[in-house]
Amino acid sequence: MRKLVRTLVTTFGLTACVWGARADVVLGSWNIQTLATNGVVFPGDYRRSEADFALLRVVRDRLGADVLALEEGTSPYAVSQVFPLSEYVICFSGQYDADVAGLAPDYPRDQLQSIKPTCYDQPAALPDPPAGEARKQYVPSSSVALPASP
Repeated sequence: MRKLVRTLVTTFGLTACVWGARADVVLGSWNIQTLATNGVVFPGDYRRSEADFALLRVVRDRLGADVLALEEGTSPYAVSQVFPLSEYVICFSGQYDADVAGLAPDYPRDQLQSIKPTCYDQPAALPDPPAGEARKQYVPSSSVALPASP
């Protein structure tokens, strides 16, 4: 429960930073179903094509949310294929960085002090596991897509 409250407070805080005094903000959530590039999450998973990503962008636009909390994104790069950094800022929970640092599956408390959520707004900074490396999907609110600043 504390994690959910912290996530919601973070989401609302990020939203406030982006819009300042704007009155109407539409929040949404989307289980984007094992969104991966350069590989799959589970054996037998469908590999997404560019046409699949184009359809996901259509769904994104129809949702009409200002901020989306995503479930099952595998990397910032994969999320950027639906939420391009020219239009959005992509934020991932610290779990992604902890996994990259090799702290999974135990996540020792004494090694997590420097692990924080990371937001991406530059394409050069977008990580994606290399081909052949196992993919891991992340739970609700692990990745958040925010509109880029005007």
